[in-house]
Amino acid sequence: NLNLKSSYRNLLNDLVSNTAALAALVGIDDLITLSPESISTTVKPWQMDIDETLQISKRNNEEYKALVAESESLQARSKSLSYNSLPKLFAGLRGAYQYSNGIIGAPRNTEWNDYYNINKSNWTASAGLGFSIEFDGGQSIARGQQLSSQSKAIQFQAVESQINTTYRIKSSYESLSNNRVRVEASTQAVKEAENVALVIKTVAALGIADVTQQVQAITLYESAVISFANAVFASKLALIDLYRYTFTLPENVQVISTLFDFK
Repeated sequence: NLNLKSSYRNLLNDLVSNTAALAALVGIDDLITLSPESISTTVKPWQMDIDETLQISKRNNEEYKALVAESESLQARSKSLSYNSLPKLFAGLRGAYQYSNGIIGAPRNTEWNDYYNINKSNWTASAGLGFSIEFDGGQSIARGQQLSSQSKAIQFQAVESQINTTYRIKSSYESLSNNRVRVEASTQAVKEAENVALVIKTVAALGIADVTQQVQAITLYESAVISFANAVFASKLALIDLYRYTFTLPENVQVISTLFDFK
């Protein structure tokens, strides 16, 4: 009995501590705690197979996308700097067309206007080739190599992020499957332990069972309940991780800003 009371008090203390921590995480006043109105022990299966889950994770992994984009940007800048030390060839082509029509430059009141009547066109064109080269002591090349190295390092980080996410999903998927089996088995164990405890209680009322048998029955029931709770907790945690690493939310989850009135 004392062991049961001790376990109960420990769980109660954990509940108070965790609800206070949850309130702090979502920005609620320190004097307010959050706790679920009801705790469901039902563990739903994951709605997708492992291959589909991995595909959704890769498609929604914003960290991976950001790292890849940063790596590509650095690589482009590296190539641009490497081109600075190369000779630059250029070609030029220029053309002009001039058309004149009318009396141009004639004196006033002259009979020779026809002499100054001009109607002509003129084409001019030019073309050229050349090259230029800039010397900066190899600074552009060195800076380009530095950016290329940074790009490769970030690319490795992106791959590592994807590998880590894949590992987490596979691990959580397997954990959910295994612990759902544990939940079913421990549920049956709780029922059997409860039946044993009731039988011992009835027999003890008749003066047949001793105290040791009663304590053993209570201990067996306590162990079964704890095992059931651990299995449910592990299953829920695996389910949460699947949502986390697929970067999705359950259908019944709303945006946090709609649940609380932040000032």
